[in-house]
Amino acid sequence: MDKKSVLVVDDERDICMILSAMLEKKGFDVSVAYSHETAEKIIDEIKNKSIAFIDINLPDGDGYSLATRLKKKSNDAIVYLISARETPEDSDLKQSMADGFISKPFSKKEIFEAINNEEL
Repeated sequence: MDKKSVLVVDDERDICMILSAMLEKKGFDVSVAYSHETAEKIIDEIKNKSIAFIDINLPDGDGYSLATRLKKKSNDAIVYLISARETPEDSDLKQSMADGFISKPFSKKEIFEAINNEEL
């Protein structure tokens, strides 16, 4: 059985390391991107159903466009936008096709509740 894949996109390396460690410990195959450009390359290579946690504010782009790109590539992907500085409007979430929003700082419980609420 294939490991379930998770994409973590955030320019804050600490956030990526924390999320990655939590998720790998639970058996997920985690890909990390610190930039919009790197995330686009990873998204283009995704072949199976995945879940993504994508920061809205990246230095070289925004998380909304990455969420849209991932959903168009894999309609059954689950995408959560994350941010400490911004709470998206419902219309922004809908337009980006994201499945939800998690505010930073987040707890381990919030991350695993998001994953457990989805059929992976």
